[in-house]
Amino acid sequence: MNWYKKASKEITLYRGEHSTNKNGHYYSLDKEFARQFTQSGQDKEIITRKINPSLIYDARNEGKPLPDANNEQDFTSALIKAKELGFQGFRLTEGMNQPDSVYIL
Repeated sequence: MNWYKKASKEITLYRGEHSTNKNGHYYSLDKEFARQFTQSGQDKEIITRKINPSLIYDARNEGKPLPDANNEQDFTSALIKAKELGFQGFRLTEGMNQPDSVYIL
């Protein structure tokens, strides 16, 4: 699915934060997934960010699989590619039955 082409406006990304993981770069499209990374699960610990999806590199649009967020080589390759192409972030898979992540540069 070309999710970025179907979105005609900005999407909301979510990031769960607590005292030891502030100001990170990983976001989720799923608010409840982000909640897992908060300290107490309260909404006030979930940071939201709006972004135009056309600013996020998605390898699937080139017929490639999403890079694995848990694989350093996949992550580094996607980071380099997104920067080279002028994107503000890139999409990663978190694994089976998990929502994808977006890494914001």
